[in-house]
Amino acid sequence: MRYYAADSLVKIAPGNPLAIATLYQILESDPIGYRRLYVAKILLKTDEYRYKAIQTVLELANSPNKYPFSDEIAAFLQALDPNDSLTIETYIHLINTTKNTSILMDVVWNVEKLDPDNKLVKEKLNELIFSLLRLIQTLQEDNDNNNFSIQPTTNLSYESYLLDIADSFIKILPVKHLPQVLTSLKDYLNQKFYKNSSYRYEAVLKIIWHCAENINYPEFYQLWHS
Repeated sequence: MRYYAADSLVKIAPGNPLAIATLYQILESDPIGYRRLYVAKILLKTDEYRYKAIQTVLELANSPNKYPFSDEIAAFLQALDPNDSLTIETYIHLINTTKNTSILMDVVWNVEKLDPDNKLVKEKLNELIFSLLRLIQTLQEDNDNNNFSIQPTTNLSYESYLLDIADSFIKILPVKHLPQVLTSLKDYLNQKFYKNSSYRYEAVLKIIWHCAENINYPEFYQLWHS
């Protein structure tokens, strides 16, 4: 009842101190994960509790019982300011820690909203790029979450996950990183690797093709044979 009352009050009077204080108490003490996520999404709009709201979501994203409220975590991620440094830190943390494929892919899709030319994004972009690069190299199928629905009507294959990550990666990949990305991934394009991991081969091929289109041929040749 306190949650519904505070939620209604903050809708009528955004920023009402009593409503915000009550929601913060619920965020701190409520044992029900999905309700804490609803509250976190509201408090995300406040300067005082924005950081705490994000920390709560990161905690819940890595909890043992995270699967039932993956949709609420996805909704929270969509509410983040895409060009805020704290948002990018949140993406990086989840990419590096979560084993939940649904949450991970929601992060990857939201990465596409970033503006690589934004000053705050630029400051964190290097770390994000290499977190995504490592993800492409190491992502393994989560057997407990293999058929988990990312959206109510969508079940993607594991192969699609890798290709979607590659698509998002390319969209935010600065030209200056292309040589390092090329040298990091080129060894994945061989026949032996294709037989073992064709899905990763296809994702890597898409990224290297992007590199080939944006690096002059002499430099590409030198990097490829280095």
